[in-house]
Amino acid sequence: MPRKYIYHYITYDEYKCSHCGKLPAEFYHDDGGRREDVPLVYKPIFEAFASIREEWGKPIYITSGYRCPDYQQRLIDNGVSHPLSAHMFGMALDMDCKNVKEVNKMYEVIKENQPELRVGYYIDTGTFIHIDTAYLIKPRLTPAWRPGITWSK
Repeated sequence: MPRKYIYHYITYDEYKCSHCGKLPAEFYHDDGGRREDVPLVYKPIFEAFASIREEWGKPIYITSGYRCPDYQQRLIDNGVSHPLSAHMFGMALDMDCKNVKEVNKMYEVIKENQPELRVGYYIDTGTFIHIDTAYLIKPRLTPAWRPGITWSK
């Protein structure tokens, strides 16, 4: 029976693609079986989330982790995501908050404890916050993929 958690505080169900139920290819062996260990490339986002969760002191619900190419394309076509989203690479997490005030508090926790993360959120209207480690992809796909960048809408 597979483990429930992919990493500390992150369940497989939260991280896997909500469209197809798969994980990034690196989580599978050549024969199609799932690896039990976490591939090295994903540890920075998982470790950052675990640190944020420890500092936050209560559960944080992940609404989006990995996105397969088909699902990502659907989101692009609907105008709600970017063609080079870090979610496609499995290096991003969207976290749900109760309200805007909580988003602002979580942003402060992230910037204080994980300043290298890229962070995105909606000012005054949204209830989720995005974190990613796309700055670790080399060569960088865009100049904006640099540590510590924050964007908001």
